[in-house]
Amino acid sequence: MKKIVMENFSIVASLMQTIKDYGSDETLKKLKNIEDPFYGEGMILVSLMAKGYSNTGRYHRVRQLIEIIIAREIEMNEVLFEEKNINHVNGEYVQSLIEKGLIENDIEGVLRVYNRQSSILLNKEDINDLSAVFKNYDIFNQEEIETFKKILNNYGYLKDNIATITNVDGEKLTIDLN
Repeated sequence: MKKIVMENFSIVASLMQTIKDYGSDETLKKLKNIEDPFYGEGMILVSLMAKGYSNTGRYHRVRQLIEIIIAREIEMNEVLFEEKNINHVNGEYVQSLIEKGLIENDIEGVLRVYNRQSSILLNKEDINDLSAVFKNYDIFNQEEIETFKKILNNYGYLKDNIATITNVDGEKLTIDLN
């Protein structure tokens, strides 16, 4: 089965982990300085929002959430991860966030977390599982789902309770929140 690089789909998992960690009000407060959580600086910032004692800890919590949802251990595109780290892909976004005082002055660490999340490989079945999880109240409660819907709506990703997020390769994650 064809594997898809998660890229900005990982932000959905980071955002949901953040909502679980902090609740609705605190998550919305954390997002107030973000122009778009699914693009540019917003993706970097959201990838760091989950609770954790370190950037690596945050990554592992998001990874664990994804593995719970898709019911298997995930794989990473190690070549893409290394390439992104070597070329400092998204480094300008990290530098801008540091200058704004929104993140710590650790460009390498921040990029590693984001690039790890972005390099996760999923197949179409995994994408479907991620989309369907919002109808499974064993993982997310109604308030968490409503907060997620509010965020998607605030940033223009929700239409008729259906959200569509596109990664850099044009693959779509469609989330039916009806």
